[in-house]
Amino acid sequence: MQVLCLTPIVINMNLVEGIHYHNGRKPSSIKRWIVKQIIPRASAQVPFDWNKGVDNTTKVSKIKNQFQSYSCWGQHIAYILEIITGKEFSAKSFYSRCFASGGGVEESVGQTSLNTSGGNFEASVPSYKPDGSVDESFMEDTSYLTKEIVDEALTNAGWKKVDISIDMDSIAHAIDEYFAVGIELEGKNGCNWLSANPLPPVSSNPNESWYHYMCFAGAGQPLGYQRLKALQSWGEVGEHGIQYFQSNYLPYFLSVTGYYKPIIIPPVVLETKTIPPLEVPLQSTSTLSITHNSSLCVSFWTFVLELYIVLFVKK
Repeated sequence: MQVLCLTPIVINMNLVEGIHYHNGRKPSSIKRWIVKQIIPRASAQVPFDWNKGVDNTTKVSKIKNQFQSYSCWGQHIAYILEIITGKEFSAKSFYSRCFASGGGVEESVGQTSLNTSGGNFEASVPSYKPDGSVDESFMEDTSYLTKEIVDEALTNAGWKKVDISIDMDSIAHAIDEYFAVGIELEGKNGCNWLSANPLPPVSSNPNESWYHYMCFAGAGQPLGYQRLKALQSWGEVGEHGIQYFQSNYLPYFLSVTGYYKPIIIPPVVLETKTIPPLEVPLQSTSTLSITHNSSLCVSFWTFVLELYIVLFVKK
């Protein structure tokens, strides 16, 4: 394999994200157009307060390292759920349930697995070998799946996705509303991936494109310009595992996704009337206009008002 960059981390990245990419094949231009244009997305209704900003990157216990594996899907989901719940999750438990032949994960397959199968805590399913290393065969191994492990994972199932518009304000609002988002992005070697500020994979760069999932958990403009803050899964690159992306990288974001776990309100029977069960998102979405997939977006106070009308008005 010809490697044009000389830094060890970029050589490592080329092996991990190069030939097979994160999902086993290079997305076609048709797939990219569908992802960016057809999926209903949540859009910001008001500008984000970039001066105030938001930073949830400090809510993770450690920076992850996928080493010589294609497990970026599991790594970024483990980051996201730890930020939301405050509990450390196993990247291996997410990845090993849905990896594709040749390595990597198709986004829709991974999201379905997250919703139906869930995942385990790091203490139950370690994501590193005893010597602290990781490889693809270790991350794919499912010999750990006992009944107890499966049952624990199911308690962490039920996560649903929200597709976010690919613009700075919408992404920043989504990080504020959902605590973190997952972004599938395109990159190339030779774009400063050792640094805190990777460069977009412009066409003038002759290196082959690769694709990667990352957890974005911050937004602000402390240096006078808007930037998004992301957690990398390649160890201590950038600022101790933190990297920043500006608006010039937006054309190379393929998808932006928020995750939430709805609160299920059981049916209520009133004489001969039954109020059907409602799915209420974990948080209200006050700054984003959301089109949820297979869910009913109802704020808490709207639900209270509707229940009040049923109980005391429509007698």
